[in-house]
Amino acid sequence: MKKILGILFIGLLWCNAVIAVTFNEEKDKLPITPESIGEWDYTCKKEDFIKYVATIEGCIALIKLGKIDKSKKKLVVFMGGDYKGKSDYPVKKNENFTKAIKEEKDNINFFYLARPGHKFVGRTRSVGKYKNYEILNKKIERVVFKKGWEMGRLISQALYRLKEYYKPDELIVIGFSGGSINISVIVGKVPGLIDKGIMGGCDCQMQRRQYWTQRDFIKTIPPETELILITGKDDEYINRNTHYVREAKKQGKNVEHHIVTGEHSVKSTLLKNEGFEILKEALK
Repeated sequence: MKKILGILFIGLLWCNAVIAVTFNEEKDKLPITPESIGEWDYTCKKEDFIKYVATIEGCIALIKLGKIDKSKKKLVVFMGGDYKGKSDYPVKKNENFTKAIKEEKDNINFFYLARPGHKFVGRTRSVGKYKNYEILNKKIERVVFKKGWEMGRLISQALYRLKEYYKPDELIVIGFSGGSINISVIVGKVPGLIDKGIMGGCDCQMQRRQYWTQRDFIKTIPPETELILITGKDDEYINRNTHYVREAKKQGKNVEHHIVTGEHSVKSTLLKNEGFEILKEALK
């Protein structure tokens, strides 16, 4: 009996530990300063700020686009959406921003960042509780992970460490779909970390859910943070984006919304037609 009780007790402790690190309580939504992230532990033997950057749980993978030079004034980081395949993702091939940064290439250090659990071709999988193909919307604990602070804190720490290393005048983060959701949380959870967020195809939810939604982070976005939403007119999330922008403007935030030709994809929304021109202008 004692042995059984002991096993049950250990199991209870383990369950509580799992619950404790979901960061899904109201107090976890309170904003923190970028500087406080500098006090966090970090680990990643491969960290070189070119292929990998360290976080409290391990390495986050990067792929550079073009020449990297610490004298450049802008740091641009792209985060894509959820990739459900089991093969390594060829991000540079599928989402090529070469033409988008061409006019500013002498002034931009550009990186693709593999969100937690995702794996780029030629890189070790980014640290994270779940692999990218395990992050299923029908399993609530996995939605809590990807939309909340479990994933958000790892991305925030990666961005902070990149910003501290390259010391740009401006950190611009481009997101699409899931990457945009992460931006919409981080700009309010860590005010001042991201200087400009370009959010394509954001599933910006304004209703309360069992997981974090964007409504709770608008009020703490600082006035100097610029948000540019770009949504394809055939994107299924267009109404949610419109609602998000309307509320953000109501609260006096520096936000604009462009509805362009395209659907829910990086290529059609950000890398073609008028969306491409808006993106280029935003990077100047």
